[in-house]
Amino acid sequence: MSICTGRDLLATTLLQNTPSSVQLVMPSICLMESLSALENEQKYRRRFENELNLQISQLRRDVTSSNARSMLALLMESKTENEQLLTEIKMRLFQALNQISGKAELIALTPSIIQDCLTISLIDQDYTDNLILHCILHQAQSYQTETQVFLSSNERDFGTPEVQAALGNVGITNYFSSTQVLLNWLQSQQSE
Repeated sequence: MSICTGRDLLATTLLQNTPSSVQLVMPSICLMESLSALENEQKYRRRFENELNLQISQLRRDVTSSNARSMLALLMESKTENEQLLTEIKMRLFQALNQISGKAELIALTPSIIQDCLTISLIDQDYTDNLILHCILHQAQSYQTETQVFLSSNERDFGTPEVQAALGNVGITNYFSSTQVLLNWLQSQQSE
């Protein structure tokens, strides 16, 4: 989602220009989570549009105020920008999902992942992130002899000492909360 909302410009760069030495792995549930986030964004944008329509309707009734005319023009422009922003977010998300499907290994949900998620709560308040974490932990166990790192801007859930310890136990030695820090680290690894 950080790609499609424009919160992490370098994530797009990493996805488009993934170094050959890097294998991207992502829980498949993250794809579903991003589609759900898009649906929520659409709801927020529709609510905003409905409020704009109400205000536009009220301002059109005021035929004497130059302020009302000026505000009406701005709200009409805001309505157009709101629609264009939603279209842009959707386009960036679908483009990112398409790139991910071609570049990343997707971690499928398995009964053992689901059971661990239900019995071991490492992220108490966010069940989806707890499930995502358990997907990562299960997958990482198969690659413990390789260098594994974890990238997520969600420091609140994935940056806790408990989660960091669980990641370390399966061989994920580095957690990066931004793509910039990850790219810097990758560059330092190549120069060694």
